[in-house]
Amino acid sequence: MPARRRWRHRSGFVDRGSRTSGETALEAAGPPSLAYDRPMARVQTMVQLNAELLGQLDREATRRSCSRSAIIREAVVEHLAAVGVAERVQRYVEGYRRIPQGATDEWGEVAADLRQARHDIARRLDAEEDAAGLSW
Repeated sequence: MPARRRWRHRSGFVDRGSRTSGETALEAAGPPSLAYDRPMARVQTMVQLNAELLGQLDREATRRSCSRSAIIREAVVEHLAAVGVAERVQRYVEGYRRIPQGATDEWGEVAADLRQARHDIARRLDAEEDAAGLSW
């Protein structure tokens, strides 16, 4: 029987053979240690790029004096943030399509009810003032 492959993670050694299907290496590693003085543990991954894109990445990394990985991480973070914003905007738009602004909902016509309530209160106050002998 071949030996199980193991890899080192900040939280200890992880046995690659012990992962369940669909579980990532980080999930298999368990919770990371709460060391606030160290950066978050990273997992290495492979990204395939064509020669033109790799050249552009290298030029940008040289221009910014940083690593390729830093640029790729930044691009992924920005992309995922943009996707999150787009999803929230889409839910917002769908909500207004389901219930258009100004449409009657389970609360009824709130604006019309408020206008009527103000009118009723004003009439009652006028009647009370008249009954009390007060006039303007």
